[in-house]
Amino acid sequence: MTLDEIFAIRDEAKFLKTFKAWREKRHSKLGYDRLSEGEQRLIRIQGFVWEVNGNAFQGFFDNAHGALAHEIHADLRLIGAKNAAALLKRAISAFPSGKVPRDAEQRQDSLERALKKKSVAKLFDEINSEFTASDPDRLSDLVWQYVRQHRGHFDLAEQLQPEPKPRIKFGKPKRSTKLKDYLEYPIWMSAEDVQGAGPGWERPVVSPKSDVSEELLKHARKVCDCPFILFKIEGFDDHGIGQWNYEDDCLINILLWDQGKWLDLDELGGLNKTFTFVAVPSILGKKNVRLVLKKGKLFADRAKP
Repeated sequence: MTLDEIFAIRDEAKFLKTFKAWREKRHSKLGYDRLSEGEQRLIRIQGFVWEVNGNAFQGFFDNAHGALAHEIHADLRLIGAKNAAALLKRAISAFPSGKVPRDAEQRQDSLERALKKKSVAKLFDEINSEFTASDPDRLSDLVWQYVRQHRGHFDLAEQLQPEPKPRIKFGKPKRSTKLKDYLEYPIWMSAEDVQGAGPGWERPVVSPKSDVSEELLKHARKVCDCPFILFKIEGFDDHGIGQWNYEDDCLINILLWDQGKWLDLDELGGLNKTFTFVAVPSILGKKNVRLVLKKGKLFADRAKP
């Protein structure tokens, strides 16, 4: 049966049964890498749901599907599973720089270290309870709505051509950045996948130097990462950095420069009042974007006009 014939089926129960059989046969015959965009997306979402329901978020990151955490987050957002995506994003934020390592050993070690922090252990308890207490988005319904509405995602002949390489220019990767590095270049990206670098390495965005541009964000989406940006603390002479979460319009993985080194909020013992940050680079052309870190929170939301 051809894909056109399958999508022509109007009886929903018959369509679901026939489509599942078609997809499983292709997966068995071709393997994951040769499947279409849509087929790969369904496999990722299915693996995520199985792992979290069976082994909680910790088990998900421990196992093979955890390597695809960023792709799965994008998948959930694409199909409209906003609540599940938000829970996964909160879990991802526990990793250094908000980036989940592809390598299984690095990923497991990072998670083990993170869970030693009381705030992270509490976070995982919360999101596990929220996810398992009920289906947050009626995921099964959303998956089949996605399938019905995106016929082209399941046909390799209809896949989009690769996007042209971005015109963004990056500087030389660096293992340990300091405040002076960010004062020279206020936007940095992870260099983990750059040859000769590794986990924890960063590279500056040298062009455009002072704007989190749409082109930079397209690059960030492609590599499943968020740019680090420099900010000033309003009313003080101090600086900090954090990752600009372009999906949720907020700053995550916040670090403050204190006595010659970067410290996260846990290392600072938490902040006992609300602070306002002012981004040094412009964001999508807007200068002096203000971000509010409320008392007890680990992320800073964009200030309301």
